[in-house]
Amino acid sequence: MVMNEKLSGVYIIRRADGLVKFGRTSNWANRWRFYERQKTHKIVKVVHFAVTERYVELEDWMHRLHFKNHVWGEWFRLNRRQVWRAVKLMKQFVEGKSIYAPNRNFRHLRPVHTWVKKRI
Repeated sequence: MVMNEKLSGVYIIRRADGLVKFGRTSNWANRWRFYERQKTHKIVKVVHFAVTERYVELEDWMHRLHFKNHVWGEWFRLNRRQVWRAVKLMKQFVEGKSIYAPNRNFRHLRPVHTWVKKRI
């Protein structure tokens, strides 16, 4: 992927300590520059980037799907298999295939924004 492209979508990035983030952006070039300049989150790898105009919906789905692995903010602790599965689901979403999991009822989950605590 070319880092200077203005793409909108959902990305998966991995930090040096192994934590994974599902994030969304309407401008990938700006977001990537932000991560390059940031000292606190040493990003090791961009695992996947799914180009979609429905990035808000996809990111929310990824957060809700992995809520049991939530660490803090938008960071999750996932193993390789879970990351591989997330990439597969993101690809299916972009292709227009259903990613509904009939065994899971996500209506009971609190909204994602309640996970992020404001820092003073």
